[in-house]
Amino acid sequence: MVERARNPVPFTRASSAGLTGKRVIGCLRSEATSFMTTSPATPVQPSNAAYLKGRVAGCPGGSLRGAGQAARWFKQSMQHAIFLLTKMECCMSKRICVPFSQETRNDIWTRYKQGQPHRDIAKAVGRGRSSVNALLQVNGGIQPRERYRSTTALSLLEREDISRGLAAQMSIRAIARQLDRSPSTICREITRNGGSNEYRATLADRRAWAEAKRPKACKLSSNSSLRDRVVEKLQMRWSPQQIAGWLKKMSPENMLDCVSHETIYKSLFIQAREA
Repeated sequence: MVERARNPVPFTRASSAGLTGKRVIGCLRSEATSFMTTSPATPVQPSNAAYLKGRVAGCPGGSLRGAGQAARWFKQSMQHAIFLLTKMECCMSKRICVPFSQETRNDIWTRYKQGQPHRDIAKAVGRGRSSVNALLQVNGGIQPRERYRSTTALSLLEREDISRGLAAQMSIRAIARQLDRSPSTICREITRNGGSNEYRATLADRRAWAEAKRPKACKLSSNSSLRDRVVEKLQMRWSPQQIAGWLKKMSPENMLDCVSHETIYKSLFIQAREA
């Protein structure tokens, strides 16, 4: 006789039974293991074979003509099912990467400066050792300076006032007068964030915070097509001012294909930018 698992649950009825993925995997693994470890000489009764085939199909019962054929079919099917369920179990066991909070980062750097080992630091903050090592090795073991927003930059509240002014069909000069800012500042802010129809204060503030991070990769090092055009004109003895003016004339609406002459000079003479 085949030894059945305790409280078996069909895999196709996992959601209706209210079980988690790991409990379903355990039930099926226990049932398949008990079946495949049965001695080959042990006869399989037709009623048990019908039950087993019904278990895989998701229905409790059924009729079979050949008990041996059903047993072989079930054994092969369960071997494949165990392989798939093992992969599912591995995927479920993967940890979700949770970023460090600013308080945790400061705590890690404080303990690191005190000379504590990485293992003790990871245990104190309740995180993995590999995560702590990755945080400490990003800047070569030197704590980066805490970022802060410049007092002259637009704040989130000012960007929300800009968004409300655009929704009220106010002019750029009226918005600038209300915020006590230059109209050119408001105009650049709206233009770089999609224009009057697509401007969103929260998205604009996130983009400004991300773009303010330094150091940044040089524009010529990240844009290969623009770099090739600049190199071609330099080989023709063009000056950086001529190249910048020519690029702006060729692509007046696409700022990604334009570059200032200061950037070209920095790329030529400042090797630290790796352009």
